[in-house]
Amino acid sequence: MSKRLSTAIKSLPLMAGVVLWMTLLFTPPGFSSTFKGGDIVHITNLEEIDDDLYAASEEVLVAGTITGDLVAAGDLVRTTGEIGGSANLFGRKAEHSGRVEGSLRCGAQYVQVDGYVAGSLLAAGAEVTVGNRAVIERDASCVGTDIELAGVIKGNVFSAGTTVRISGLVEGDVEVRAERIAILPSAVIKGSLIYKSEKEDALELMGDATVIGEITWDSGKDGAEVEDEDEESDFLSGAILLVSDLFAAFLFGIIMIRLFPRYAEESVNQLRKRASVSLAAGLLGLLIAVACAVVLVLALIGSLAGGILLSSGQILASAILLILSTLTIPIASFGAVTGSILLYSGKIVFGMLAGYVILRIVRKDIWTVSKTALFIGLLILGAVCAIPYYIGPLIAVLAALTGCGAIVLAIRKLSQEQRDLLKKVVVRGRCPTM
Repeated sequence: MSKRLSTAIKSLPLMAGVVLWMTLLFTPPGFSSTFKGGDIVHITNLEEIDDDLYAASEEVLVAGTITGDLVAAGDLVRTTGEIGGSANLFGRKAEHSGRVEGSLRCGAQYVQVDGYVAGSLLAAGAEVTVGNRAVIERDASCVGTDIELAGVIKGNVFSAGTTVRISGLVEGDVEVRAERIAILPSAVIKGSLIYKSEKEDALELMGDATVIGEITWDSGKDGAEVEDEDEESDFLSGAILLVSDLFAAFLFGIIMIRLFPRYAEESVNQLRKRASVSLAAGLLGLLIAVACAVVLVLALIGSLAGGILLSSGQILASAILLILSTLTIPIASFGAVTGSILLYSGKIVFGMLAGYVILRIVRKDIWTVSKTALFIGLLILGAVCAIPYYIGPLIAVLAALTGCGAIVLAIRKLSQEQRDLLKKVVVRGRCPTM
């Protein structure tokens, strides 16, 4: 049973789940649904939504009743009410302490489950905690760095991470893949326990911990198993890096919007109206950045060579090399660093446009560079860039180049407008008053 559960979880990688959730979130369905957005989405305990709820915001707080499914994305997603269908939560922090009549699926940096789940639990994040008040009626599949299972799980458990702690009740089988596994004194496992780790002593049974079934250690030293573990480790590391990159880009984008709102908005407009020109400008910017990087490397080599020549007594040659290197290094460094920042910002601008286009389906009055559009766009872009076989990386490069070119065009346009405005002011100041 645990083997089948392991196979099932392998077929549901995190980023595929993200793509599915975002597709559900932004594809208008044929049945009645409620869409909510803005800085904060709050469903109070007095509200009842008699259909599915699709919410995207910095904070999504659900304390009321939803008769259908819930799909929510935000920095903080918290459910304390009742969901009649399944709940899909994605964000930096996902918390559930209410009641879900279907399955609960969470993808976040921090996942906290303290409520009731009538179906299965699928959770992925850096820290995944199933609290002692949680009740999972079916299977629980948890992938992360630090995992704690303290609640009641009536089905099977599959868990993969660095550290896994079990202190609750598991009525089915347990399969764990981790470097350290702790079965705490209050834990009761009615089925079998299979743990996969390089060392047999990775499992620690503490105090009165109870495992009714058979305990099996699998070192995974055979070739096929090692390959599987490598794939799982790569997947876990990749998923964590993708989530970290998502929120780093989101914070960088917020800084862009706060400090340079006009440039951010104009960059998105340039990308939307002049995509091909933006791509050409981005390619030109990339060539300049690469050229600056090459010149920087040559200047550093020249500086080193100048020091060697100086120590050997060739003062004239060393002086020429040192002077050229000293003059070149700051300029080349500035060009290379600026190009790198523009390329990274280009990905964020592309994400802004993607989120804006998607949100326009739901809300016609959405601001071009809203934080909600930024988060959703980066989420979709991250999911698409995770596509294997060079497709995802190619899309990421094209997005960064096109966005970078749009930023260059926006800077050029706004700078020209400022110069024209300054000329008009100067001309008016010289004109005699009538």
